[in-house]
Amino acid sequence: MFKRSFSIKQLRLFTSILVLIVIFIGAISFFLEIYPGGYSLQNVNQEKVTLIKKGLIQKEQFDFKVTTENELKVALLKNEVSFVKSFWIASVCVIAIFLHSLALYYYLKYRQAFLLILTFFILLIPLAVYVFIRSLNFIEKLLMGLISM
Repeated sequence: MFKRSFSIKQLRLFTSILVLIVIFIGAISFFLEIYPGGYSLQNVNQEKVTLIKKGLIQKEQFDFKVTTENELKVALLKNEVSFVKSFWIASVCVIAIFLHSLALYYYLKYRQAFLLILTFFILLIPLAVYVFIRSLNFIEKLLMGLISM
């Protein structure tokens, strides 16, 4: 299983390409706010907030007036949008680190470390997907609550 079939140059090339892809995805996610969910929040002024939901094809915009009745919902919405964006960027970085660690342990023939990292990675993916989907559902729930007011 652990025959060394990659040279050190191929491993370095793989790592370099992986880092460039992660930097590219992170930059797109951060600056253009293109990530699953694609929510962004803008304060027009202290009394008005705009939520923009970017999909692959369409873009929806919701305007809310901040009142004393919905101030807490708007604050929760701001916090959750920030969390989703940060969680997505962190997830992209963690995936790159895991893939790099797997490639390194495979190359160095550390079977136990390779299997441990692989198992941890397999267990972490469903948990991360669950947290991400739960956060997107919470944003939708807050959005529906703000629209109905």
